[in-house]
Amino acid sequence: MNKKNLCSIISQNLWSLYDTIAKKISLPMFNESGITGVRSKPSPWPDFIYNTGLEEGENKFKIVNKLVNDGILSPFWITDPYHSFSNYEKLLNDYRFKLIMKWPGMFLKLKHFNIEKRNELSVITLNTIDQLKTWFDLIEQNLFSGKRFDDKYYQLLDEPSLKFFMILHKGKYLGTTLLHLKEDIAGCFMVSISKDFQKRGLASWMMQYIINILYEKGIKYLILQANDNSENMYKKLGFSSIGDFEIYWKISII
Repeated sequence: MNKKNLCSIISQNLWSLYDTIAKKISLPMFNESGITGVRSKPSPWPDFIYNTGLEEGENKFKIVNKLVNDGILSPFWITDPYHSFSNYEKLLNDYRFKLIMKWPGMFLKLKHFNIEKRNELSVITLNTIDQLKTWFDLIEQNLFSGKRFDDKYYQLLDEPSLKFFMILHKGKYLGTTLLHLKEDIAGCFMVSISKDFQKRGLASWMMQYIINILYEKGIKYLILQANDNSENMYKKLGFSSIGDFEIYWKISII
């Protein structure tokens, strides 16, 4: 598969995750005129415009701009690496969408890892609400600057396509991962390690452990969006970078 096809696979898994979450816990959604978005406020995620290309030009920007101004769509817009056309940067500027971050899309054909034995570490698959509450406590602190999630997110525990994991260090929960399973592909999200325990190889060890679980279950591919701090770790695990997903923020209403 070429990079464009792999990018499409990552996009489809990401969009499917957002659709699944929104429908499962009844978040407000918009899906018209080739524009898709979900509002999760006051919870911080997933609050995005997604599955919405830029390639239709100014007409698409006008529609999105009005929907954001009216509060129907989030001011955050995710685009995939193959969205460009001749004047899209000008339109982004004209409609005051500012690039705020990039997520490198990454792809791994699964293999088995010989994991270093570390008796102080273990990984669990979540199966109780109390465990899931702890998982959300961790991502709120590790990824969302303390912003809280609504209790209705606990309904996600019984969604068959979602698998939640935590890593323990000497019995203390320190890190998180979320998988979205679709056919023989797993999308990986919410990988985090508590601040005081970073730079100790815990995220890499957790990922290898989870990859082995997926490999044994017959999953063929693992896909994800990394960040600047984690991209090199994933490359060391064998992931390939296939292009940057860009996140734009509408900085004012016009």
